[in-house]
Amino acid sequence: MMDTEFSKKSLFDFITPHGKTLDERTNALYSWTTGRKDAGVFAFGRVLLQPALHETIIADSNGQNPTSGINFASQDYLGLVYNQDVRNAAHAIIDEYGVHSAGSPGFCGRTRYSLELESKLANITGYEDCTLFPTGWTAGFSVIAAQVRENDTLIMDSCCHNCLTEGARHVTKNVRRFAHNNVEQLAELLKMSRERDSDNGLFIVVESLYSVDSDSPDLNAIVELAKKYEAIVILDVAHDFGAMGKTGLGFFETLDGDFREHVIVMGSFSKTFAANGGFILGSKSVCEYLRCYSGAQTFSNAISPIQTAVVNKSFDIIFSDEGHLLRTQLINNVLS
Repeated sequence: MMDTEFSKKSLFDFITPHGKTLDERTNALYSWTTGRKDAGVFAFGRVLLQPALHETIIADSNGQNPTSGINFASQDYLGLVYNQDVRNAAHAIIDEYGVHSAGSPGFCGRTRYSLELESKLANITGYEDCTLFPTGWTAGFSVIAAQVRENDTLIMDSCCHNCLTEGARHVTKNVRRFAHNNVEQLAELLKMSRERDSDNGLFIVVESLYSVDSDSPDLNAIVELAKKYEAIVILDVAHDFGAMGKTGLGFFETLDGDFREHVIVMGSFSKTFAANGGFILGSKSVCEYLRCYSGAQTFSNAISPIQTAVVNKSFDIIFSDEGHLLRTQLINNVLS
């Protein structure tokens, strides 16, 4: 039986380090994780020893103690990671551009395939412009860090992703949380915030599909509140964009009327598009602002040519008859 020292504590117990030296500040966590690993109950850092086509072999964080099974932790929602057309696209671009972007988007890291992908994403969603990021996490962090300043206010759903909450923590102390999907409480917080500050930015941060509870907010009601209180909606579409909806746009399809001037959209390629990377959709002025003031656009290498090629090919599949069949198969698997 596992020692109670390891069974009663969690990662939250070590989040604030103590002491002056590196060892003092890290030894307690290391001792706890080592005990969990020795007991075989440390949940993080699993290693795939074989491709997860169906069944695979998974080892612990040290690559030891292999176990066979189905990898339900994969985020490859439509199974495009092993699609031959997608793999061929990755091989082809290596011959043209090599394997590395070799520059930030702000300098020479973008390629003509980056421009093609940005145009595709903007066109299919009806936005004026799009800008790409090396990961979905950096897109989520940047959409807040580049837009919000210390005098602005952020009102966030309590289940928002880590990239959004970290972005919020980075820029302002004026962060309020509302109970998950509670539009009434959101309305109250918006009213209070706008009455207190009639001049600065007021942001609503929500997701179209939450990975925590697999549910969605009333997006149209949230947009109406944004209009009423002169707020800006930051919408994370990472989990449903490409994987759900009649046309593949996910819950984005449910938005009515002229909402785009009130809504900035960010998403990730790692769930459905078989690649690393992320994106933000907005007007031309919004995207230009992001390109100038997002650290990930200037001080981080751009998404690689390989990943760009993979997303471009995945995009073509997702928004085609084949993509519709894959989404149908996905929902049938979920419901069966």
